[in-house]
Amino acid sequence: MYSDTRFKLVDLNQNNYPYTIVYEYEILHKHIMVYPKEYYISALKTSVQNWNFTIKVPFSVGFDYRVFNSELTPLEEKTKDFRVLKFNKKDIKPFKIEPLMPTINNVCPYIAFIPKKFEVEGYVGNMSTWKDYGLFLSNLNKEHNNLSIETTSLIKNLTANAKTTSEKIDIVYKHVQDNMRYVSVQLGIGGWKSFDAAYVEKNKYGDCKALTYYTKSLLEAIEIPSYPALVECYDKNTNMSHPEDFSFPDFNHVILNIPSEDIWLECTQTDSPTNYLGSFTDNRSVLLITEDGGKLTRTPVIPIEKNAVTRKVIIKLNENGAATIVNSTLLTGPKQENIRYFETNYSQEELEKWFLHSTSLPSCEIQKIAIQADSDRPKVLLDYEVLVRKYGSKSGKRMFVPVNCISRFDNVPDALEERHFPVVVNRGYVESDEITLQLPEGYEVESIPNKEMALNSEFGEYTLKVTTSPAAGELVYTRELKILPVDLPAERYNDLRTFYQEIAKADKMKLVLVEKKT
Repeated sequence: MYSDTRFKLVDLNQNNYPYTIVYEYEILHKHIMVYPKEYYISALKTSVQNWNFTIKVPFSVGFDYRVFNSELTPLEEKTKDFRVLKFNKKDIKPFKIEPLMPTINNVCPYIAFIPKKFEVEGYVGNMSTWKDYGLFLSNLNKEHNNLSIETTSLIKNLTANAKTTSEKIDIVYKHVQDNMRYVSVQLGIGGWKSFDAAYVEKNKYGDCKALTYYTKSLLEAIEIPSYPALVECYDKNTNMSHPEDFSFPDFNHVILNIPSEDIWLECTQTDSPTNYLGSFTDNRSVLLITEDGGKLTRTPVIPIEKNAVTRKVIIKLNENGAATIVNSTLLTGPKQENIRYFETNYSQEELEKWFLHSTSLPSCEIQKIAIQADSDRPKVLLDYEVLVRKYGSKSGKRMFVPVNCISRFDNVPDALEERHFPVVVNRGYVESDEITLQLPEGYEVESIPNKEMALNSEFGEYTLKVTTSPAAGELVYTRELKILPVDLPAERYNDLRTFYQEIAKADKMKLVLVEKKT
């Protein structure tokens, strides 16, 4: 990040409580395109005695506003030249975070303002409609394509033998990934106007806009039309409570759309497969920037079945309770994103440190660990072999062995005396496990708490099955878990929590082995 933004902090160290903080500030903008968004709940653990906000805008400019998550109404005044709105709220209670609550934007009261006409750094625009806003941005960046003759020739040569448009797009995207890197440069109007293709070509870096418009320029060189798309990332507008509610501009990122192939490109990622947006920008309302103006559309949704983990595990247990565990895990969709990042950015030592920190296995020694990411699809294979010296615990002739230490469900939210907010799980996923436990020499299975189990509800599905093979000296544990996205009223919190508790309890199952009689 390279920015001309500056912050001023005040460190308050008062020993006498309670005390009141009174503050007043003024921000002077010579040109402004985005009006401030006012949250009138000021902090998570701080109450507010009195809150006032006034906005004064000339009639010649015009503005619109909307109050979200509140019935707050302003006092409106009109002078000869100005429209004035005054908002006031007293005795605001502290805001408390709850597990599985909606995103802050969907529960915290706030006011959003937009100008109908604006001027920023000498550029005049109109935000009265999506079309007008898109036209401003299109005109602002219309001179982005000034690729050199050498780069134009290069990209034509690279795609000359491609048989389909999709194949050409894939070649262009991988060329950008291999040769450019992301650096966010936010100077002057740099937050809106993209650096041109020549800048990226020369420096080998750019922010999201610059890399997007550079990729667009490369596609233009081979006559493939594409459109930048403004998007709000970080799950800001994916909350299921308001999936289509997108009436005000709220963007912080740019991606690229190729409409002829319905392909979306995340141009800041150096390791993502072509046409994979991932959890960063999937299922979002976006504004396409076309030569005819802005067009509101939505990015694709990643299905639950594509957000998956499939494990095949062999646990070889010895008579002392130690176990060698060999695990092959296939991850797809959002589940593979972090692991893919590790392959690209972590050293072997860093990868091993991450594994030891994140694994649910008791203290273990890594024998080997490797990641293999599919360059063309959102799939990653994680393979490892570890030694766990105390996997089973002995007591006399018996040994108590956890069947599943690999994928235990531990996302049970805390118990609450009182629930205030709706219960939201934004993204679902599925897990499939097959664990083969090879019994130690001289031992057999004495008891299994549950050989079969099935849970079905509106929150998800869970099944387990244990089959034994005395002749082979092993048992096989299969487990299927599906967590569904939900949006429920606050009073259903305990119902969902109970379902999650049942899954967690089942995953902690231990079987009992006993020494064979001789």
